[in-house]
Amino acid sequence: MSQVTKAAAVLIAAVFAGMLALLTMASLSGGASAPASADQPQLKAGKVSAEYLPWVLRAGQMCPRYAFISPVLIAAQITAESAWNPQAISPVASGLAQFTAATWAQFGHDEDGDGTASPFDPPDAIIAMGRYDCHLAEQLARVPGERLSIVLAGYNAGPQAVLKHGGVPPFPETQDYIRRINALMTSYGRIPPPAQADGPSAQVGGSSLGARIVAAARAKIGTPYSWGGGGSRGPSTGVGRGAATVGFDCSGLIQFAAFQASNGALQLPRTSQQQVKAGVAIARNQMQPGDLIGFDNPHDSPDLGFGHIGIYIGNGQMVHAPQTGDVVKIADLSQRRGQIWAVRRLS
Repeated sequence: MSQVTKAAAVLIAAVFAGMLALLTMASLSGGASAPASADQPQLKAGKVSAEYLPWVLRAGQMCPRYAFISPVLIAAQITAESAWNPQAISPVASGLAQFTAATWAQFGHDEDGDGTASPFDPPDAIIAMGRYDCHLAEQLARVPGERLSIVLAGYNAGPQAVLKHGGVPPFPETQDYIRRINALMTSYGRIPPPAQADGPSAQVGGSSLGARIVAAARAKIGTPYSWGGGGSRGPSTGVGRGAATVGFDCSGLIQFAAFQASNGALQLPRTSQQQVKAGVAIARNQMQPGDLIGFDNPHDSPDLGFGHIGIYIGNGQMVHAPQTGDVVKIADLSQRRGQIWAVRRLS
């Protein structure tokens, strides 16, 4: 082969390699070959630096079966784990995603083709985070509880702790981690209502106020239940059996979510019995995210009336503060089928 022919061949190879790199990056950055699920939270533009964005998008789309594992979640986790410091080191973990040596050995790979797999290499760490989140979602699929909280608990405390306790472990660090991730997600992404479920209570959509009410309540997932605790400004100590606990009871959480979502315009009454008279009545088959649902249990004292209240989030679920010893969490409404419901919409 002549020198001219060799030079031409080298040039063609270089052009081809460049085109391949561009196509690869387009795929990683959410192009047509890697669309985000319609059910996923959508990452706000400009919230993640261009250096990390393609990898965050790819990591958040690694397991479409679990739509809650999204680029928004990955960005929130990195913020909580390392504040986007690739060289972060803690007593037990390292790098952008804070992997222990044992977990990294299982889930860390060379993602950017530099010949090494390192928790201090951002592409390697970000993709490993997505891979590990997907693994936790699969490993802990049978553990009862809200899916995102279960996966986050597994990431923070380890999957064995979640399996041992049959849900989110009663560790303050883990519960605070879940609260922080939920709060960070609202700043990183536009979170749509959950996917539509089957049945008469499956309607989703709702108003922007309803979406903000849901987001405010979700940001407090993992906060301890405190009887008589909480209000418009946030969690607080309660009364009686809640006097030693900073948190929310069911109506305190409702007060907080409505107040925060409306920038202080909605100041609801304190008790669930009063709150089921706020707003306007809505039929159960017309529920939308952000609607309040009061429950009258026929097995309770007749004087109690609507003694519990939660916030509908779509997909047949609500977020609520259930009872002493528990935390703010997401629950299936199927558990309340034998009770009398009062659905109210705020405006």
